[in-house]
Amino acid sequence: MARVSAGQREIPLRHAPPRRHRFADLARRRRPRRSLRKLRELGGTTVHAEVALVFSWEAWWAHDQESHPSGDVSYIGQVHAAYTALWEAGLTVDVVAPGAPLSRYKLVVVPNLYLIRDEHAAVIRDFVDDGGSAFISFFSGIVDENERVRPGGYPGAFRDLLGIRTEEFFPLDPAHPLTLDNGSPASLWSEALHLTRAEAILSYATGTHVGTPAVTRNHYGAGEAWYAATVLDRGVLKDLLLRAAVTASVTLPEVQSGLESITRRGNGHEYVFLINHTTEDRKHRVSGLELLTDEAVSGVVVVPAGAVRVVRTTPEIPDAHGLAQGRKDAGHDSH
Repeated sequence: MARVSAGQREIPLRHAPPRRHRFADLARRRRPRRSLRKLRELGGTTVHAEVALVFSWEAWWAHDQESHPSGDVSYIGQVHAAYTALWEAGLTVDVVAPGAPLSRYKLVVVPNLYLIRDEHAAVIRDFVDDGGSAFISFFSGIVDENERVRPGGYPGAFRDLLGIRTEEFFPLDPAHPLTLDNGSPASLWSEALHLTRAEAILSYATGTHVGTPAVTRNHYGAGEAWYAATVLDRGVLKDLLLRAAVTASVTLPEVQSGLESITRRGNGHEYVFLINHTTEDRKHRVSGLELLTDEAVSGVVVVPAGAVRVVRTTPEIPDAHGLAQGRKDAGHDSH
């Protein structure tokens, strides 16, 4: 197979029957490029997320040292667990560094942030004080950037924000989890925790600390701060994060198993990306224009198995010449 130039384009010239594998493979590879041309108007748009997850390279390095209470808890494992729970709940998440501005978010999730600088902890505290919600998990706020343990009791930098004080950590044998008062397991980690202002949401029902809070919530300023003092069951973690999201007034999308929904905004429009990760068709309630098929959507769009749909949901804003922004040059595409 050879290539021949046609203006600014190169096209494959077939020397053999069309069933040749190389030609078919090249043809398949060109199809996504044609689809991408239909999405040109998305240039300059940004993902709209109301939830942030704080991730720190410094904390990861410091957390996983051998001298810590448990070798069975990994920082990245807890980060992945939190992100997975949020993803399964249908919530779009921005991953941010400690100290990043949080004013655009409603809920901030902080998994196992063992190491954090004072000024970065203050950003989270001020965010909650101003009306945001934070969900912080165990072994967070323990040391500063020089890995010096903060005095006064755990969880160090977040103790006042969370309204709790932990006297001692009690790592758990992976083969012997405890049970919470809702019947779910609590694994790998537990704490001798006391409430100073917070309320208990879940408590231990077995073990040496029966009745001790395992999940707490504290009203701080105009917001609230949650704390998980153990490794929670996957479903329980998702439910608690959803509960925190609801009280934080996070917009909850329509959730279907295996159908990912992400919203982008910009240029006066809103776009909903629907990604079907399953082997079956999925339906999603939305109205607008589907850009890949150029079909109007009224009420429901069908997303085929393994496919993507992009729906513009807001009215187009005419420019000074009366042409629709983002589509006015569609007919002049020479490619």
